[in-house]
Amino acid sequence: APPPFPKIRCKAVSASAELFCILSSVDLLPPCADLWQPKKKFQSLQQDINFLREKTNQFRSQTFQIIQQEQAEKFQVIVTELIRAKGITLLLTSGGQQTSILHSDQSFDITQEVVDAMNEKED
Repeated sequence: APPPFPKIRCKAVSASAELFCILSSVDLLPPCADLWQPKKKFQSLQQDINFLREKTNQFRSQTFQIIQQEQAEKFQVIVTELIRAKGITLLLTSGGQQTSILHSDQSFDITQEVVDAMNEKED
């Protein structure tokens, strides 16, 4: 007759802990065997992946900023040359829902006129 199945000598909180108890009770594993090692290794690898992902994102962001700065300088030089060459007095950009002023001649500045008109209305 086969030997009786060994009795479990500890209460298990999970399937792997139960397996550990069974194997330990029949001396197939030393009592100090760490069945959690694969989980710990997996967690360590996840941390490594997260660290590398963060470093990659930082590198990508820094590279993008450097390229953007270099392109911005070239863009400014080209636009300035075109404004002078063509005598452009007002230059607008349209980016989606927003329109921005890239360049305007001083003749378009009516700030003082608006201030004066507002002061007259107060009186």
